[in-house]
Amino acid sequence: MDRLATPLNATLQLALALPAVLAILISPWLGLGLVALLWFYAASLRWPLTGFLVVYGAALLMNINLITDSPLRALGERYPLALGLAPLLLPLLAARLLARRVPGAAPTIAPLDTLPPLLLLWMLASYGWSLDPLHGTSMGLNLAFGVGLYFLIQLYVTDRRALTLTLGFTFVWGLALALMLVLSNKIDTSPLQALQVRLGADWRFEPSLILYGTRAGGFAPPQIAGTVTTFVFMAGCALWPECGGRARLVLALSAPWLISNLLATGSKGAAGAFVIAVSTFIALYPGLRGRRLLTGLGFLVALVAIMAFNVVVFSADRLASGAEVNELSITFRLEFWEAGLALLGERWIGAGLGGFAHLVDPWPGAHNYYFSILFDAGPVGTLLLLGFVLGVVVELARALRETRDPRLRRYLYCLATALLALLIHATVDFSYDSAFSWMLYGLIVATVRIARREAASRYNGPPPTAHAPTTSAAVVPDPEHDDATRWS
Repeated sequence: MDRLATPLNATLQLALALPAVLAILISPWLGLGLVALLWFYAASLRWPLTGFLVVYGAALLMNINLITDSPLRALGERYPLALGLAPLLLPLLAARLLARRVPGAAPTIAPLDTLPPLLLLWMLASYGWSLDPLHGTSMGLNLAFGVGLYFLIQLYVTDRRALTLTLGFTFVWGLALALMLVLSNKIDTSPLQALQVRLGADWRFEPSLILYGTRAGGFAPPQIAGTVTTFVFMAGCALWPECGGRARLVLALSAPWLISNLLATGSKGAAGAFVIAVSTFIALYPGLRGRRLLTGLGFLVALVAIMAFNVVVFSADRLASGAEVNELSITFRLEFWEAGLALLGERWIGAGLGGFAHLVDPWPGAHNYYFSILFDAGPVGTLLLLGFVLGVVVELARALRETRDPRLRRYLYCLATALLALLIHATVDFSYDSAFSWMLYGLIVATVRIARREAASRYNGPPPTAHAPTTSAAVVPDPEHDDATRWS
């Protein structure tokens, strides 16, 4: 893949520069900060992995918006400027699918890799009959960006070092996002609205650097909090045995904060999915053999303590802003699903890309991952997406059975836990265009490829090296598995 690094990173640099240039023309204050980021983007030409991590991190903060009022919905449509990257990421898909295998490349999972582009093509085709083209445009850009990230991860996360760096980056960015979610309703963001710039009669630019909303408890939106919290929490668990004392202290102090942030959303589905997934991890992970009872009790005590803290500190916000909505949430969803099934009876191809949101306005969609794709894309889109998800689950299960390397097994178990939480929470929330879900799928498939390649090299013998490996004083055995690796 080294032959692809320079042209791909040049494409990424151009794509990331476009939103920055637009921001400079509209708002010099915002542009100053983005110009600084361009120095990091430029570094991607020299250090491709660094460039990938910048793009990967930017995906978590896509909230510098172009906004337009929608004649079809009570809510306006927001188009994050980072989504300008989506169309230019599409060549990466072709590069990944058409690139010839090079020596040492990870084994391909070709049938699985064909499903995301097919899904994207079908969804873009369904835009032609969408009931809400404005919302469909937003979802289409999000989906293209998410699928692009999936393949971008396959390009760059091809060895242990890249995998470990990406997990660490996920944890750091997840903490930053969690902080922003907390501050989003605790800080008056009205001055940011004063910075809005009109771009004609229908469009305006809003340099919002904070995700804000009106969710009970003050943390919004819960689908982001639910996905990212479990993803980030399990990334920290994956890296724990490799960390030194100071890094472990950061992880230990961050865990209650992340869980508190999740519980404060008031989302019962997100919290329940997290608890079920982590409990399953404690019950099944081989590294906890002999310590399951103690770990389970510790998790339960910590969970009760954090819940008590949330009740004491945030109960007023929750009661004031969302108790009635929370009580009616199941009723609302049942009404959404009834409307969607009635729609399918009239037009089997669905409401088109983003179209179902028009029928349940002002809510954004079906509030069910599986029904969202069914009501928008019909049976064809559903088979493509669920076929891909099932393929990811099958490859992950296979890797868990076959992988003997303790470090990779730990990574796989932690990613499997994050996936389990996502799929459980998906019954009451999420949309198929979520970039976070595609990032998780990408990391799982990349880890499976690395594990498969290393298993194959074990059977075929180690690759030839010019010098015998030497033991570095900086390499410390993994205290959990005696695996001679350490992340710092």
